[in-house]
Amino acid sequence: MSKTHLILITRKWETEKSTISEFHIPDALPNAGEIQHGYFLELEGPDTLERNQRKRIVEGIFRLKWQTTTGNRSLRGDLPLPWLYNSDVPADRRIYIHVGNKPENSDGCLLIGSDRKTDEVTNSRNSLNRLKKFLNRVGIENVKIRITSEYQ
Repeated sequence: MSKTHLILITRKWETEKSTISEFHIPDALPNAGEIQHGYFLELEGPDTLERNQRKRIVEGIFRLKWQTTTGNRSLRGDLPLPWLYNSDVPADRRIYIHVGNKPENSDGCLLIGSDRKTDEVTNSRNSLNRLKKFLNRVGIENVKIRITSEYQ
């Protein structure tokens, strides 16, 4: 049986435009070019299970798989993308981790970055590539994401 690796996401900062979370990957190898710590920008709340609401997803534990195609031209250059799902948030809701810096770059997905500002994450493409390096090494099917909230 393969080991389960965790990506721990804690939502901490919320404005009228966005939610920013801090994440930690305990099993990442920073010396091998993998990201171990960073930030995710999501749209503002409230959390919702409903599709097409441009709101953040509910807290919980999610599985990941690769998305290899997309109708969104701005995302095609970064394929494959990590795709979140669980029993409450089905895969066909299409919640991805992808490149972007500001709320207008998302329709409900998680935008990754290495640093944060108000309503913005930075160094997104490099951060995504470093996350993908980790996911490829351990096997995306062996990773779970845990999203919780501890707003400051």
